[in-house]
Amino acid sequence: MRTWRRAVATAFAVSALGITGAGTAAASPTQLGDSGTTTVTPSAGWCNTSKLFPRGSVSIRKPVYNGNPDCLMGVGASGSHVGALQDAIRYCYRINIAVDNVFGPRTKAALRTVQAALQLRDDGVYGPLTEDRIVWPKKTSTGLYSGCGR
Repeated sequence: MRTWRRAVATAFAVSALGITGAGTAAASPTQLGDSGTTTVTPSAGWCNTSKLFPRGSVSIRKPVYNGNPDCLMGVGASGSHVGALQDAIRYCYRINIAVDNVFGPRTKAALRTVQAALQLRDDGVYGPLTEDRIVWPKKTSTGLYSGCGR
């Protein structure tokens, strides 16, 4: 119960103060909960870049906040972290969206479709639960796609 209260209090404080992350809009309580949860991990921040994670002979590129993949992202975000998500949606889930590094209404709609397919609450907000379930394009060192995975 305390975790829930702390998460709600933090969400309202962030929302009331208008605190934003790199290229993102102010948080709302529903955004901080990622797909309907009531717990926010202390390490979760606004995604601010992307990072390559080696997986044998291939790598996957995921959104991160200062190197931590447990991050939040929504409409208004822009940068390589958004491009990584758009790339996953386009390549792994076969939804035709532009990889333009801008999290707009089309990216939100596409993410909602992916979240619904993964049986998550389809709120169009990327967070730790979505990150845990989504698959990412695997690329070789030459940039060729080699399937999808975690």
